[in-house]
Amino acid sequence: MLQNEIDKMNKIYSIIIARNDINFDSFEYVYRVNEIEGWSSQRLTYWLNNEVVMKNDFTSIDEQLLEIISQELHDEMQKNLKGDWKKMIFVLNKTGEVNTKFDYNEQSLLD
Repeated sequence: MLQNEIDKMNKIYSIIIARNDINFDSFEYVYRVNEIEGWSSQRLTYWLNNEVVMKNDFTSIDEQLLEIISQELHDEMQKNLKGDWKKMIFVLNKTGEVNTKFDYNEQSLLD
């Protein structure tokens, strides 16, 4: 992975954890894109002790910047021949470990 890609992932992480209005011990951020249909979407869920404490509330973070950086990461990885992923799942688990998965299947608004 190139440093620029790592920097973008670190920026996504820093935006998501910047919340100071809730307590959480883990989160899942999902960014989906469908360039054919011309849309992208974001989903963000925070947990504390395995219970959802906040879902899809972007009021305390910069939702637009999060989307821009996610799209830039997509474009950067596509440019560097790492494929044209359609869905990114970015997870911080309770142990503090961050995992990122990429799905290359076309996404639907019904998913």
